[in-house]
Amino acid sequence: MNKFKVNIQGMTCAGCEKHVESALEKIGAKNIESSFRRGEAVFELSNDIEVESAIKAIDEANYKAREIEEVSSLENVALSNEDNYDLLIIGSGAAAFSSAIKAIEYGAKVGMIERGTVGGTCVNIGCVPSKTLLRAGEINHLSKDNPFIGLQTSAGEVDLASLITQKDKLVSELRNQKYVDLIDEYNFDLIKGEAKFVDASTVEVNGAKLSAKRFLIATGASPLLPQISGLEEMDYLTSTTLLELKKIPKRLTVIGSGYIGMELGQLFHHLGSEITLMQRSERLLKEYDPEISESVEKALIEQGINLVKGATFERVVQSGEIKKVYVTVNGSKEVIESDQLLVATGRKPNTDSLNLSAAGVETG
Repeated sequence: MNKFKVNIQGMTCAGCEKHVESALEKIGAKNIESSFRRGEAVFELSNDIEVESAIKAIDEANYKAREIEEVSSLENVALSNEDNYDLLIIGSGAAAFSSAIKAIEYGAKVGMIERGTVGGTCVNIGCVPSKTLLRAGEINHLSKDNPFIGLQTSAGEVDLASLITQKDKLVSELRNQKYVDLIDEYNFDLIKGEAKFVDASTVEVNGAKLSAKRFLIATGASPLLPQISGLEEMDYLTSTTLLELKKIPKRLTVIGSGYIGMELGQLFHHLGSEITLMQRSERLLKEYDPEISESVEKALIEQGINLVKGATFERVVQSGEIKKVYVTVNGSKEVIESDQLLVATGRKPNTDSLNLSAAGVETG
């Protein structure tokens, strides 16, 4: 038997899946799995059946077969017990799911281990929530100051708590649609718990040992804190906790002006906060071309965002509800005060708890 996957145009519902499967069954296809959501069908044909007959059958069913490829199944798989896998993935974000799906298409038995919330950074605490609130901020900003002289617009006080509730609802919906629902659709195992390597082929989760031929570590990253005196004792915000605030801070200081710091700083500026972006480098976005740095800096300043470049961070102090950042800039000592402090100085891999040394993996 040969296994094939074909992309199909025209499938819009579960009924379409049945039509396609029926058409393929008539030409002798076996183990047919179709999905209108993905726009594809996977099936097996015996050696005496030409793949062109499958394409013709799909077309005659009033759908359009596009790209078709042969899928190689794994051979000589010898699993000693039900807890063993061809591939164990640690993490459940976009990389984890795309890898799981592709491995399953090649016939692998796949397990996915997740210690927290399914979906990873993007849908839960990254792209989706930040872009949702960025759009809200943009609308609020344009309502106060739209560029058209013939339009009279205004904006009232921002209800951040309601925006966060709406954001959380969208995140939950997309997490289920794009991640959780795919677990049953692709029929792989989700194991909830924290993984720790025992050796190169075994991990321990919730006291049980699971073995696999291959492992994929897709555990994402978390905020990396800079070495600034007093920071660990301060009630600071990260890119995650900032998007959980229920009240807009009057003044927000951002340590770090990479794309995350700038994005979140501009977001809250558009929602009404006074923003100060601080960085050690003399040039904004120094990893990009100078022309880009200059254009972005000009745009931020024109919007009213305060930029502090070339800063040497001496210490941070919390005085009641006020956060104070003590810095030296061009030889001059300054104190920046704000109601909230966001630390956005990079990210580090979430691998500390994996006991990678037991698997022979060296980290930098």
